[in-house]
Amino acid sequence: MRFDFTASQVMLCEVSYTLEEFLRDLHAEVKYNFPQYSEQKLEEIAKLFYRVMYFSFNGRTSQEIAHTIGIKKDFADLILKDRKGDVEMLGSVIMGKFLRNVREAGGLLSDCDNLDLVNAEVRNFHALNNL
Repeated sequence: MRFDFTASQVMLCEVSYTLEEFLRDLHAEVKYNFPQYSEQKLEEIAKLFYRVMYFSFNGRTSQEIAHTIGIKKDFADLILKDRKGDVEMLGSVIMGKFLRNVREAGGLLSDCDNLDLVNAEVRNFHALNNL
C-alpha cells in the first residue's frame, strides 16, 4: 500500500491512522489488484492478507503463519512478498496505541497493564471484523 506518511509518524502519534483505516486501505488495494472478484471474495482476500501480515508483525515465520491459518507456506510467502512496509505500518498502528496510552496515563499505567489494554483493543477489533 502507499501512504502519505511514515510508519514512524503513525507510531509516534504524529499522524492519526487506525486499524480500521488500515483494513479499509488494504481492502481498496485488494479490490484494485483483483477487480474480477465479487465484493464478498475481495473482503475474504483482504482479511486473509491482514491476518498474514498481523502474524508476521508478531514475529511468526511463514511456516507458522501457514499452519495457524490453514494455508500453504508458499502462499504466505507470496502474500508477504513486497509487503514489508505494510507489515511495518500495521505494527506502527498497534505500537502507536501503546505509546498513546503511555502519554494519556501520565505514567500511571504499567507496561504490563498497557500491553493488556492494547491486546484487548486489538482482539476487539479482530472480533468486530471477523479477523
